[in-house]
Amino acid sequence: MKRHNTPGRMGRAAAQGSTGTIVHSADGVLLRGEPAFGAEVLTTLDEGASVALRTANADTVYDPDGVTQWWPIATGDTEGWVAGFYMEAAYRERPSASATMRPRT
Repeated sequence: MKRHNTPGRMGRAAAQGSTGTIVHSADGVLLRGEPAFGAEVLTTLDEGASVALRTANADTVYDPDGVTQWWPIATGDTEGWVAGFYMEAAYRERPSASATMRPRT
């Protein structure tokens, strides 16, 4: 699997082990080698493509513009970064504390 440098920790996303879907682009979305608009383009992802979120290995990163959140993803054998505007994450449900706590008998 291709791996690319990952910047320092910037904030853990709550989507570990989840998937995402590419959205909001009829022309496709650029998968980049680094979380930056000027980074190398690895491939173009079609709208509706399903991707794996790599948030267990790398944190999401905010662009210096303070608005764009970059998501670390994997598709096929390629790992890279997608601007969050083009991603819809499907979070894995975690059991709530009340659902897992049982009274002692």
